[in-house]
Amino acid sequence: MKKTSFKALFSENILILILVLLTLPFLLLSLYIHPSADDYIYSSWYKLPEGSHGYWSYQLWNYQSWNGRYFSTLLLTCNPLVFKSLAGYRLIPVFILLLLYKAIYFFVGALNMGMRKKTMHIVCLLVVITYFNLVPSLPETMYWMSGSVTYTLGISLFFFLSGLLLMYYHGFKNKGALRFFIVLFLCATSGFNELLAFQVLVLVLSIFLTRFAANKRPDYFALSLFVFAAVLFVVIALAPGNKGRLEQFENHYNLNYALSSMLRNTLKIAVYTFKNPPVLMLLTLILFNAPHLNFNSGIYKKFRRILKPTIIFITVGLVAVFYFISAYNMGIEPPLRVHGYIILLLLAGAFALMVTLNHKGEVFKLPVVILKKINVVLITLYIVFLCGSFSRKAGEPMYYTGNVAQAVSDLVHKAAAYDKELVSRYSIIKNTVSSEDCIVVPPLSEKPQSIYFTDIKADSSHWINWGTALYFNTGCIKTSPDI
Repeated sequence: MKKTSFKALFSENILILILVLLTLPFLLLSLYIHPSADDYIYSSWYKLPEGSHGYWSYQLWNYQSWNGRYFSTLLLTCNPLVFKSLAGYRLIPVFILLLLYKAIYFFVGALNMGMRKKTMHIVCLLVVITYFNLVPSLPETMYWMSGSVTYTLGISLFFFLSGLLLMYYHGFKNKGALRFFIVLFLCATSGFNELLAFQVLVLVLSIFLTRFAANKRPDYFALSLFVFAAVLFVVIALAPGNKGRLEQFENHYNLNYALSSMLRNTLKIAVYTFKNPPVLMLLTLILFNAPHLNFNSGIYKKFRRILKPTIIFITVGLVAVFYFISAYNMGIEPPLRVHGYIILLLLAGAFALMVTLNHKGEVFKLPVVILKKINVVLITLYIVFLCGSFSRKAGEPMYYTGNVAQAVSDLVHKAAAYDKELVSRYSIIKNTVSSEDCIVVPPLSEKPQSIYFTDIKADSSHWINWGTALYFNTGCIKTSPDI
């Protein structure tokens, strides 16, 4: 009876259900989120003098005066808030989580590793949950529109692009349609942010060099993609608007600071990521199961011996370059959303390394019967570590070290109160008769760590206050000073 119950508990269907339930707090928190900061400005472009000539003229002004992120800006300036839909805004995190899951599933399927569909769902759910549990700022990664669209949505499109390229080079018959979608996704993905544009450039360059080394002749489609990606990288990185934006940071273009920040943050993010117990359980799970994956790629077989150092070099190199670019451009520590973006890159590199380390059983190859039992133990430990990521000192509140546990806590204790305070604030703004005086609203007393990003200030001249006032059609707004 015990054996039967134990087996049923960890059947594939039950495990998928458990993993879906672990994502549920993230989805439910979307019911309580509110816009802040840049969200209001992007949603009010048509009220600005620069937007008076229409949507496309504002895009041109933004490129010339603020940043070169042509595609993310395109999306951010047609978000549901433009149409005064808070309900639509709250669907954005749901869409982002589901799209990231679908993108990873599409990419894993394109790898053609011989996994059954249920196994693929389990692997992709584990990756998505591990990622969102680990990011240092859940609001900037998922719930704050300006951050999540620019980074998380962009990385989803990168997974789709990578999957399309795998399909193109691994026997998919309709090459013409694939070429169209590859070019389309390459153009869109490069337009989210500078780091992603560089990552796309590295991806297509790697494909070109690999194909050239394998076939002893250039692959002209890969070469054309590289040239196109290089042009797009220049378009986004050297946009006229970037200069004006970066000049607001006093320490920008400081080479010594950028190098020290790169070394420090690369080491810190590696330690932060790989000391995490759920990450360690997941990597061990992949390592143990690697011999049972099936790769049919001739290129994989030809370059299998150099894949491990190549994966390490590219992953660590990209992480270092990303931190250098961020620190050199701004002269300050990277925003938490950049750390979150880099964590997904580290996880992807670590997963690929685990597969190549033990793909042919180089480390060990366990019988399937024993492997199934080990998988149960590893997944059990994974769930225990994921849900039990908290600590508490005597006389102090509970401290959560993982976002799944933090999300549950915020959902139970703070999210509804936070939502109620902001709905009350909107009512005050709506019912205040226009006058020369500022609208004064109470400061927030509830700030759920999972969904709160920032708020207006007591200083009405702050840019966040200006953007909020612009959206609500009032000349001035501020919070009353904290007592």
